[in-house]
Amino acid sequence: VESALMARQVAREIRNLTDYRFIYKHYRDSDSGSRTFVFFCAQLKGQETKERLVEDPKRQRMRMKMDRFACNGWLRVTFANDDASTARIQLMHHHAHTPYVDINLGQKQKDLIRDLKHLAPSKIWDKILADNPDNEYTEKQVYSEW
Repeated sequence: VESALMARQVAREIRNLTDYRFIYKHYRDSDSGSRTFVFFCAQLKGQETKERLVEDPKRQRMRMKMDRFACNGWLRVTFANDDASTARIQLMHHHAHTPYVDINLGQKQKDLIRDLKHLAPSKIWDKILADNPDNEYTEKQVYSEW
């Protein structure tokens, strides 16, 4: 568990240094007892999540998509015998591209969700859409914050 937290911290530090965000994919244990955590570049072409359309036409909206690149961006963090004090870090990123842009909920939206916590998340989402129909947030983000 400690090595998993440390691997995620390494990915955050790499982002701070490079402006490339790496997303956790999986871990692999070797026969020798080491554990490798694998991350991919958030803008790596072929690793995007499948788009899901909402049934209700009133709730459907055109979303800007993040640019994707064939950058071959991978990060591997390996710990020997689950020892989080020493790691081997392998960073591969073949092509420079525009940096990752974070579209997390802003403080204004978080405050609104907190103030309207007595409402269902779908009602809070409707309020956010009414105030700003062109936002890049998702109803799932509102639900998670709720």
